[in-house]
Amino acid sequence: MTIDLFLNFLRNANAYIHFALTSELGDILTRIVNSIEINAPPEKVFSLISEFERAPEWQPEFKKIWYTSKEKKKIGATLHANAEVGGFKPDIDFTITEWSENKRITWKTMMGNASGSGSITLEPTGPVTKYTVAIEYAMPYSVLGKLVDRLRIRKAMEKSYETAIKNQKVLAEK
Repeated sequence: MTIDLFLNFLRNANAYIHFALTSELGDILTRIVNSIEINAPPEKVFSLISEFERAPEWQPEFKKIWYTSKEKKKIGATLHANAEVGGFKPDIDFTITEWSENKRITWKTMMGNASGSGSITLEPTGPVTKYTVAIEYAMPYSVLGKLVDRLRIRKAMEKSYETAIKNQKVLAEK
């Protein structure tokens, strides 16, 4: 096989992999959404989930998380976390972009070359609170990043957030 044939093969394989991944996963972002009903008022749930330093209690993938800004619990506050997800050990930087007491928190994240965002929304529904966490992220390195996400990261993230909301439910209902 000549070098030209080999390079042409690689180009075609890359195009096929890119098409297969973008067709199934979307072109840019991975989005994960989990909801659960918690038998507690929104004020109690919000009080728990807004204590970001406690995140390792409900989401073991976070080894440590702390504020890096003077501001806490408001728009513009920044945090840093050491984590372990899917065999990777990223350092994650968070910036709070929305803070609506007892209702909603949103944030942007940076993990090396990967970026993302997330939100927590609380909706009172009678005697319970519907708690929804949504995250989305873009893996770097185009097709290779999508492939790593598909094979490893997404599954680990889904499991992590599913475990987290179940653990938060237990803590909030105490």
